[in-house]
Amino acid sequence: MRRLLGSGGYNAALIAELAGPTGHVTTLDIDPAVTDRTTRFLPETGYGRIRVVTADAEHLPAEVVPDGEFNAIVVTVDTWDLPWIDALAEGGRLVAPVRLHGYHWAISFTKRDGALHSDEPLIVCGFFAMQGDGAWHRNRRTVPGTGVHLSWEDGTPLPVDELAPALTCEPTVTHTHVTVGGQEPFDALTLYLAGALPGFCRLSVDSDGDNGVLNPPPKHWPGAAIVRGNSPARLATERIGDGDDGKGLYEFVVHGHGTRGHLAPQEMVEQVRHWQHNHRGALCPRITARQLRPADQRPRTARICQEAHPHHRGLADLSRPRCTAHRPRELQRRMNGGTS
Repeated sequence: MRRLLGSGGYNAALIAELAGPTGHVTTLDIDPAVTDRTTRFLPETGYGRIRVVTADAEHLPAEVVPDGEFNAIVVTVDTWDLPWIDALAEGGRLVAPVRLHGYHWAISFTKRDGALHSDEPLIVCGFFAMQGDGAWHRNRRTVPGTGVHLSWEDGTPLPVDELAPALTCEPTVTHTHVTVGGQEPFDALTLYLAGALPGFCRLSVDSDGDNGVLNPPPKHWPGAAIVRGNSPARLATERIGDGDDGKGLYEFVVHGHGTRGHLAPQEMVEQVRHWQHNHRGALCPRITARQLRPADQRPRTARICQEAHPHHRGLADLSRPRCTAHRPRELQRRMNGGTS
């Protein structure tokens, strides 16, 4: 069993236990301070067989990859690209915190027919940012004088200078009539909107900003937004009751600003309702990633999960299962909190 993972000796030691006495583990990091400590401490604790490499994993050195490729690869840093497909053996597993439209998901993949295919489930997570050539450079723009920031993770950012007048006014509120529990995650909705709405962006607000943003999104979780002309619209929630568990019941609403304060929100509302009727409660989206070849002339499609970057070396497709009236027993069990 041949395994590759990033960062540090502790993870490498854990993986070595899984690989067993006949397995081979390689740990790689771009930071010499990390690999120096790893090289020093692993032998002291009985894990001297682990290979330690200092390199930029975006360009995995050929001599690091064993004959027959790795059977498993564990990525322990936030990544938007998957340049390790060719280093993974057919049938091997790759686990990584993948950046999709600005959201981070822990995803396990299995390699079949030369491509990576995601497994259930996709889990929201957070990790250290990638360094080196694989680092992500966010496209964030600040609306002058408002303390409002818009980040376009995919494609080309839109101009924001003309949005200031709209954001200083009280927004319109458009109701979706779609509800969510106070402790119920809705990250699958935001990922859906990111792929369904052209020009999707994320909105964050400074605590001391001078603007008309109602119920600003948490600092660690910018809101889902779009811009149409000089009018931004943002997904928000509005408490409408206590819920059966007493932890709150909320409705998804869309706040609209500016001269298109009704049109842009309505576009987002329609997608929220589409998600509610067709995808909520369905299995996780399926992601397929393929190595980008020099002869591949396929156009980039930012609305799926292709992210513009000069070193991008992969193509990724995202497909969404539709929910049905008769869900599989396991899915129904999970929706009921894990009870049969």
